Amino acid sequence: MRIALAIPTLTPRIDVNIQTICAMAAQAARDGAALILFSEAAITGFINIGDPGYDMTLGQPIPGPATTLLSQAVHASQIWLGVGLFERNDAQLYDTYIVIAPSGAIETTYRRIDKHWHHWHSRPAPTRTYAEGTTITSSLLPIGRTTFLLCGDLFNDTGLDQVKQLQPEWWVVPVARGFDSDVFTKEQWYTRDRYFYIQRAQEANVQLLLVNQFAYWDPAYTYFGGAMAVTKDGVILNEYPLEQEGMLYIDIE
Repeated sequence: MRIALAIPTLTPRIDVNIQTICAMAAQAARDGAALILFSEAAITGFINIGDPGYDMTLGQPIPGPATTLLSQAVHASQIWLGVGLFERNDAQLYDTYIVIAPSGAIETTYRRIDKHWHHWHSRPAPTRTYAEGTTITSSLLPIGRTTFLLCGDLFNDTGLDQVKQLQPEWWVVPVARGFDSDVFTKEQWYTRDRYFYIQRAQEANVQLLLVNQFAYWDPAYTYFGGAMAVTKDGVILNEYPLEQEGMLYIDIE
């Protein structure tokens, strides 16, 4: 079984990002992958600013035009696809991750449970606009029983406890992590910070698939990309270098 962790270079244009996602899914299928996974908020980039008037324009209904295009591409390539997006549901906005089956059906819709995603920028965000999910569930994918946690969910102890109870085979963690006061160099990521993620997977006793967003059009903030697959014992099976577009393939038994 082959898995692809995809790191496209995201742009400010939703249509371009979707085209790239569809093209990478088709390439992964040609390369023998049964499943391709993209980062958190890969449709737009993680560009919400805490202004509801602007942020709601980023939101996509589920199902909606964006998911329809993805479903058509997935059906044509006969591959499973996981991708993050901002979900607009009536007057609320969620940080969401979906999985689309080769049939084109949306099989999984996971809403981030940790509140910090809409406090990313300086101003407090009104809770009537921004919302979270409450429960972590598991999905049966070609790789086995799988749970999803988006970015900061990984360090939410309530979420970790739920994962332990579910006892999945795989833990998919799509993130949007960039250089900041916590991680300010590639060397710091490799020598320290990636191990925080690995340690959480070890605590849950679950194999980890992590894929990060790659976007650098904002001169003030760069999402540095990268991906890795880790065993439940904390051994890195394979990883993709930071600040590079591409796909990491993992072959599992």
